Amino acid sequence: MARKIVELGHRIRKEQGIKVRQPLSQLHIQKKKIAKELLAVIADELNIKQVETIAELSKDAGWVVAEEGGLTIALDATLSQELREEGLVRDIIRSINALRKEWKMSPQDLIDASYWVADKNIQEVVDNWLPEIIKKCSLKSLTKKEMIGVSNEVKGELLGVLKIEGKQFYFLPKS
Repeated sequence: MARKIVELGHRIRKEQGIKVRQPLSQLHIQKKKIAKELLAVIADELNIKQVETIAELSKDAGWVVAEEGGLTIALDATLSQELREEGLVRDIIRSINALRKEWKMSPQDLIDASYWVADKNIQEVVDNWLPEIIKKCSLKSLTKKEMIGVSNEVKGELLGVLKIEGKQFYFLPKS
């Protein structure tokens, strides 16, 4: 049953255009007894903060319902500012770590780095979540730099140009 719930949750996410990296607040499962351990697995698989079983699903705004084979779930697809930021941070972390891997850096390679991004919203999110980004990207430090050029090298150094929400995010490890 947990597998079917996860499949329905993924289907809703796909239909709504919401990546699994983007955390969501709640999932309700109608009229089913499910062990707490399985609820935790479902929450983890679908990246949902709270999963619970309830007697009747409501059709509130922002909730998307899916049914299949006698199983009915409702997912709160509303994205608060906090959830949007958390999803954006996960995207930044994933992108930086993919770049580190491309550069053949291991997680044990702690580096100092700098970045530049023109988008004020992304800049604010980086400021708010800086300790998390530093920790999850194996960085010693991450500092904002003045505008970096668009070439793939800056004075012979590596330069990563990442796409974050369609905006360019420049990442430069320090030697």
